[in-house]
Amino acid sequence: VTVKFDVPKVTAIPYTITLEYYVDGVKKADATETVKTLAGTEIDLTSASYQKSWPYTVFINRTISTPEGSVLTDTTYTIDADTNGTTICYNYESGIPLTINYLEQGSNEVLYDQYTDVLKTGEEYSVGSPEITGYELVNDANATVEGSMGSQPITVNVYYTQTDYTVTYEFTGNVPEGLTAPVDSNSPYHYQDTVTILGEPADQTGYTFHGWTLDGAAVS
Repeated sequence: VTVKFDVPKVTAIPYTITLEYYVDGVKKADATETVKTLAGTEIDLTSASYQKSWPYTVFINRTISTPEGSVLTDTTYTIDADTNGTTICYNYESGIPLTINYLEQGSNEVLYDQYTDVLKTGEEYSVGSPEITGYELVNDANATVEGSMGSQPITVNVYYTQTDYTVTYEFTGNVPEGLTAPVDSNSPYHYQDTVTILGEPADQTGYTFHGWTLDGAAVS
């Protein structure tokens, strides 16, 4: 005798939460999302999967709250029977980007980390340009980048040029009459260039050359 039992099929019912997006207090209707998942699933509301980037990747501030305005400080959210049907609000305060690039003149090589900020229209800014070893500003007026934010993004390029370092030779002590110090034809140099010390001058009758020094220390 074969006995068959009908086993009911069990289907997991997904729970849902709704994500709404507001920019400067205005709801973006076409940005609303519904997240469906099984009970017990934990999601991070700050992860890329749950924070919509369109069209406000640039913003001054963002809070996550309930529709009633209660800010959610714990952004790890568990979807279960208690939270099923919950609405989460992403609230963005918009702004306009300010970008400052620090570049070598001519090559446009990046010399320093890009400066970025997000400001409101009419907000003033004043950003000191960095001192970069081996370089100097092409225009001293760019030592501080300042102004007032308009209605469009602002990008400023601050240009630097390599600093010239001159190597000069001179004799000290009892110097033979008419003897002139050699000239380094490779001077000026730039930061981290290798300087080859010039050789000894030709022998001078009655005189002894004791070598070259730099800040009192012998160099060769």
